[in-house]
Amino acid sequence: MRGQPVADILLLTWTAGVLDALTYLRAGVFTANMTGNTVVLGLAIAGPGRGRVVDAVIAILAFAVGALIGAAVLLRVPNAGADWDLRAGTSLEIPFVALFTALWVIFPGNGPGWLIPALIVSGACALGIQSVAARRLKISGVVTTFITGTITTAVVSLLERETPDERPGEEAASSPLLLGAMVVLYVAAAGAGAALTFVFWPMAPLAAVLTLLAVFVRSRQSRMMRWR
Repeated sequence: MRGQPVADILLLTWTAGVLDALTYLRAGVFTANMTGNTVVLGLAIAGPGRGRVVDAVIAILAFAVGALIGAAVLLRVPNAGADWDLRAGTSLEIPFVALFTALWVIFPGNGPGWLIPALIVSGACALGIQSVAARRLKISGVVTTFITGTITTAVVSLLERETPDERPGEEAASSPLLLGAMVVLYVAAAGAGAALTFVFWPMAPLAAVLTLLAVFVRSRQSRMMRWR
């Protein structure tokens, strides 16, 4: 098995950042940031944005369904290794991202009434699956859709260098540099997604699709190299 798949982690982070930004621009909710959606839900219930209640609930439920799909498949093969987890996870995630992309490109305007829920469901399911796949890597703080935890672990890991402590289970230590790069890349991905939306609409979701395909190809190549 490879060491920590740093490039794959960064590519998945980019995918999550782009999809999160695009869905927020289009629907006012997130597909990766479920903490943000709970805030949106609470504000919508108590404030003027009542129209976002349904969308926030759909996003949370779809993310949970995606996580369930990912867990149902990935947990069937314990200790399969990072390459298999990434390959299986991206295989499950790509159809949802492809659907998101198709809907985005076909309906550049308001579209039919079911469009926004469909975008939310496809994006959130995809990132729910991705969260499970990233969690299976068992690297401390590396959850490509959960930046709050990434920031927390980056700070803690800096202090752990001076006061090392035993890490629970088989969880591997992560580099503060990697965690910091994930935060920066997530911001950059969100910005890129927003910029592409205004400059060249069809390219916006493709920025997520291509990076996801790159992870899939890399995981397959790594497997083939081990068989030679």
